Amino acid sequence: MANTFERSTITISLLDEKNEVAMSWTLANAFPCKITVTDMKSDANEPAVETMELAHEGLALA
Repeated sequence: MANTFERSTITISLLDEKNEVAMSWTLANAFPCKITVTDMKSDANEPAVETMELAHEGLALA
């Protein structure tokens, strides 16, 4: 069962300053294919960034 993901419809929303949806993307049958995290160095002065790449079977803009 390791590394098995259920495909699902995912909606990603970009919010404006008023916390309202400015743009949204809907991905059909999406699943994560790659996840990366920055190194957590105690002496570094940078934000931690996590990245998730998604594979999908269709994209709709709204």
